[in-house]
Amino acid sequence: MNAPGCDETKPMRPCIYFSRLTVDEEQAFWPSRIDVLKRVLTETRHDQRIRDIRSAFEAQIQRDPFDLTRKYSSGTDIMTNRLQQMALFLITAHYLEDVLGIRPACISFYSSGVQPAFVYAGCVSIADYFSHVLPLVQENRVLIEEAGRKHCLVECLLAGADDNDVESCIRAAIVEMGYADRVFIKDVRDRSAVLIAGFNDEVVQVRSHVSDAFAAVAAKERRVHRTDGAHIPLYERAAFASLRAWGGLSHPRVPIVGTCGEVLRPGDGKCVISILRDAVGGPMNTFQTLYQARQLSDSIAVVGSELGAKVVRSPHDEHHSHVELAIDMIGDSLAADAP
Repeated sequence: MNAPGCDETKPMRPCIYFSRLTVDEEQAFWPSRIDVLKRVLTETRHDQRIRDIRSAFEAQIQRDPFDLTRKYSSGTDIMTNRLQQMALFLITAHYLEDVLGIRPACISFYSSGVQPAFVYAGCVSIADYFSHVLPLVQENRVLIEEAGRKHCLVECLLAGADDNDVESCIRAAIVEMGYADRVFIKDVRDRSAVLIAGFNDEVVQVRSHVSDAFAAVAAKERRVHRTDGAHIPLYERAAFASLRAWGGLSHPRVPIVGTCGEVLRPGDGKCVISILRDAVGGPMNTFQTLYQARQLSDSIAVVGSELGAKVVRSPHDEHHSHVELAIDMIGDSLAADAP
C-alpha cells in the first residue's frame, strides 16, 4: 500500500505520528471512522499482540479498552479515558505494521502522544509503562493543571501569511515588552504560525502587537482560550530523573523524532528520558519535528482524529506529499479487499 504519487515499486515507509488531540477537544475516544476501528477490533481479537494489549489495559483501567459504547466522561476519569484511547492508538499502529505490512521509517508524536509512541517503539513495555512511567505522567498532569488554575493561563495561535516571520516578531515583542516570565512560545508550527501562552492581559498585548505588524494575522482575529500549564515553564515538572535510576527505558527499534525535532536513533547515546520529559512538559517546535520526519520518511500516517491531523496538515502541506489518518489508510485497505 503506497501513498498517491509514491513509487509503487517501493514499500511505503511512513512516519507514524501519534497525536492525542481527541479526548478533550472532541469529547470522544475516536470520532473518525469508528466503523473501521470496530471492524479492526473484531478482526484482530485472536491476534496475540492485540490480546496482550487488551488484557494489560483492561487490568489497569477496569474496563474493556475496546468497549466503544462508553462515551468520554470528564472530571476525575480523564486518565482512564486517555488510557483507553492509548490502547486504541496501539492497536491501530500495530494493525498498520502487522496486518498491512506498513513498516514505519520513524515514529513521532504531538505532546502526550509520546506515551503510546514509546510503547509502540519498544522503549518501554506496557507493564513497565504502567508501573514506572504512568505515575510520573500523572504527577506531571496534576502540576500542569494546578498551574493553569493558579495563573488563569490562556493561549492563542498567531498565524499569518507564508512570508510573515511571526516567530521572530513574537520573540522580539516578548523582550521589548518585558514579558519573558509572562508570555511563552508554546509551539512553533511554522515561522508564520506560532502558538503562544501565558497570562491573559500580556498574551492579548502580544497578539495586538503581532496583528499590527502583519495584516494576515489581524485578518484571522484569533481568540484567546483558557489553557493549563502544559509546555509553559510556570510549574515544577515531575521528577522524571527517577527513570534514570530505574534504568528500564530502552532505545527505540526505529528512529524517534521528539517534539522539538531531536532524533533518537536505535543504539545512539542520546537520553531517552529527556525526549519523554520534554514531550509532556517542554515547549514544542512542530515545524522542526515535521522537518526531521520528512528527512526520514516518505509520508505521515497520523494515529489520531481529524483534529489530531490538523496540526500536521496545516501549515505543513509542503512538508510531505502525503499526510493521511491511519484509520483511513486501514479503511481504504479493507475496502480494496472486500469482494
